[in-house]
Amino acid sequence: MIGRERGVLIRRLFRRFDHWLLLRAPILWRTRLLHCLLLLCLLILAKSPFVQTSISLPSGILPGNIILTTCWLQVSGVVVVLGLWVRSILRKPVGEIALRRHVVTVVAVGVGSYLWLVTPSLFAYVEINAIKGVDLSDRELQADVEFLGLYKGWDCIPPSVWKDEREFQRKLEQLHEVLDRYVGYKFDLKTEPSPSYISCDQQGSLAISSYYISSSKEKTTAIQDARRFWVQDNSPNQFSSIRKSFSWFIAIALGFGVLTAIFSYPTYVWGRTFSVAASRLRTYRL
Repeated sequence: MIGRERGVLIRRLFRRFDHWLLLRAPILWRTRLLHCLLLLCLLILAKSPFVQTSISLPSGILPGNIILTTCWLQVSGVVVVLGLWVRSILRKPVGEIALRRHVVTVVAVGVGSYLWLVTPSLFAYVEINAIKGVDLSDRELQADVEFLGLYKGWDCIPPSVWKDEREFQRKLEQLHEVLDRYVGYKFDLKTEPSPSYISCDQQGSLAISSYYISSSKEKTTAIQDARRFWVQDNSPNQFSSIRKSFSWFIAIALGFGVLTAIFSYPTYVWGRTFSVAASRLRTYRL
């Protein structure tokens, strides 16, 4: 009963605020910015429990391509939401008001659009920051990268290595330790002839074909790229598109705001404006 009364009270307060905003800032009321941001907050609360905020072991890392794919899929969904939001604004015509009054429209839609667009990148950055803080020093990480890259990524193990059973067994044990760090459990490693599409330096080379080797390489790359997230250099970094998106979205959001202001006017207004401008241009030429 108390919860129901509180719900009724909140709805009443919200209606009063909505009415107050309509009377004092009708252009801002028209954009429904607060409704849009409220929906965004609810989506953030729903999404937050599923975001990795801390990773202690490398085995808990998600491959970077999963984070990137998820981020850009969410951005695509956000663009659809923003399109529907702008459409709802345009369905409330404003007539022939002064253009300067639409500064409020540009700012409101720009701010709302930016917050919606940047949210998926912020979630991705939280996960990237968690990868960055994994309990593994840069020295240990570099050693793992170099070891996983041996023999062309373990696809070209020369006879001089695998024929020496004692030395080869020692290498396999070391590989087991590295993979266990990134996979989380041990498994059998089987050798087979090197694939024909790989050019090995020696005939009779063997390969250890395992999904876990490639997965471990992806995770080491993800850690390195996460630790160089804010470093703007020419070296490859799979997360650089997310870093750049923070500034890209400013221009896109501003574009949403400007286009909303432009399309807020009825078609006949722009037709008359262009006809007047054309007539003045002809007069000027004469």
